[in-house]
Amino acid sequence: MKIKKPKSIFSIILLSFFVVVVPVYMAGFMIYRWAFAQIEGEIIAAQSSQTEYYMEKLYSDIQRIVKQQSSLLNDKDVIMLSSLGKDGIDIEAVFAINRIIMRLNAILNSSDIIKNVSVHLVNINRSIHAIGSISELSMDDYEKLMELSYRSTGQLLFKGPVPATVVASPQQYTENNKYPAYLVEVEFSPESISKTLRLMKSSSGGGIALFNRQGNIFIGGTGDYNAAYSFLEKFVSQLRDTSLINEMSTEIKTYNGNSFLVTIYQDPLNGLVLVNYTSLETIYQPLRQYQPYFVIFTLFVTLMALLFLYIMYGQIKQPLEGLIKAFKTVEQGNFEINIECNSNRELMYLYSSFNSMVKQIKNLIDQVYKQKILYQKSELKQLQSQINPHFLYNSYFVLYDMAVNEDYENLADFARHMGTYFQYITRNSLQFARLYEEVEHARIYANFQARRFRNRIKMYFEDLPECLHDRIVPKVILQPVIENAYEHGLKNKISDGLLKISFEYTDHSFDIIVEDNGDDLRDEDIRSLQNLLMNDDDSMECTGLVNIHRRIVLSCGAGSGVSVSRGEWGGLKVVLHIGEISGSMTDPRESDETGRMQKF
Repeated sequence: MKIKKPKSIFSIILLSFFVVVVPVYMAGFMIYRWAFAQIEGEIIAAQSSQTEYYMEKLYSDIQRIVKQQSSLLNDKDVIMLSSLGKDGIDIEAVFAINRIIMRLNAILNSSDIIKNVSVHLVNINRSIHAIGSISELSMDDYEKLMELSYRSTGQLLFKGPVPATVVASPQQYTENNKYPAYLVEVEFSPESISKTLRLMKSSSGGGIALFNRQGNIFIGGTGDYNAAYSFLEKFVSQLRDTSLINEMSTEIKTYNGNSFLVTIYQDPLNGLVLVNYTSLETIYQPLRQYQPYFVIFTLFVTLMALLFLYIMYGQIKQPLEGLIKAFKTVEQGNFEINIECNSNRELMYLYSSFNSMVKQIKNLIDQVYKQKILYQKSELKQLQSQINPHFLYNSYFVLYDMAVNEDYENLADFARHMGTYFQYITRNSLQFARLYEEVEHARIYANFQARRFRNRIKMYFEDLPECLHDRIVPKVILQPVIENAYEHGLKNKISDGLLKISFEYTDHSFDIIVEDNGDDLRDEDIRSLQNLLMNDDDSMECTGLVNIHRRIVLSCGAGSGVSVSRGEWGGLKVVLHIGEISGSMTDPRESDETGRMQKF
């Protein structure tokens, strides 16, 4: 089974970053595109609304003007004049003509796009105008006007580029029944129409143009006529295919390589088509002012991404690679490595913990090694010093003396204590012991010596507080101190020698105090001994007290150990300060063996 290779934390952080940043950037991009489309839609809607509004207003104006024309057909003065002959104009007719001119001016002034309003009376060969009063009317002119009216596909007819509306009388001309008796004509001004369209399309980058429905007559407008006509060509082809199409369409078309938004609106009733076009460059120009912000946003996101990658690489990837490299170095057995990190608090803590761990491992290795060596030295020294002929001779002489004096009760106790003593010092498998066992071992030794020197030295050995019985201590630390007191501190004391062993304790530590009243100790000797205890040089010869001091320090840590000073009795005062020791102290089989010896 193939095991999937785990991903690095850097790649996971990088992936998480992109999972967060990419959607944010895409959301920003979509908002930008949405805003762009919204504004674009509003511009398209505005152009369409503008075109539709103008064409509907133009349609309304033309319908209103046509109604005014139709109302003039029933005017009494017009009917009266149409009934006259060519020579029948009298004073009454003149007054009627003036009244008609007033009505024509009223129609003229009702709209800015009207150029002139006329009534054509064929029977009197006269045309009455709002502007220009009266002119002659020939039958040819009348026939041309009628022909244009018949050919027109919408309500408007075109006299060249001039659009007009014509309303015919329901009465027939008496001499030619094909023609009506009179016509009412309104001519529209292309110039006024163009002026109105220019007001609609005041901005550059586009144009607007009004054509007839066939697209072959340009009525008015502004901008490039050729562009407007090219946009209209396809629309005109559709008009030839069908008479009814959508009134308005808006599309994007191209002219001379430039794109335009083109709105075409057709009025089938009046026969007009309005082309309103705007350059996309002009439309998008206001929108492009937001492009720099989006570019800045894009650059900002990119810069943040690069900055994030740089920070992650420098603050996480590199320190982690350094930590991994340090672990590999430790795996190879090099404990002298020390790594430093100033990047962030978490990694500083991690680096500090690593350095502390390596230091502790190194110290533990040193402690185990040194403690084992010191313990072996201590055992060797103890066996050399205590299991020697002098100690054995003295012990047997004491036994002999008790037997001669028939002190059998003390003889049995003394023999049992000797067995317990030698059993304790000859069992070499453990380095630690319960404090009770260590004190009892030292007490046995002290009692041996007290019996030997009972005429010279008095010994005071306090009972061990019960709460300290199960405290764990390095093995064989108290007996050598008592031995040192007998052999060095009190060796020249012929009488009144004193030796005291006492205990003091707190919740977490305790002191074993050994004090004598020897006279031979000088202040220089005490200082020299203090310097030996404070010296950490492993190459220095390790004496009894120094051995004990180092073993206690290795086992209990800094703050524990042996201290010496001049005591209240004037002799040497030795204090064993011991903290807590964790761990197992003895093997159960050895405990059973101890019990059997004590019973013996």
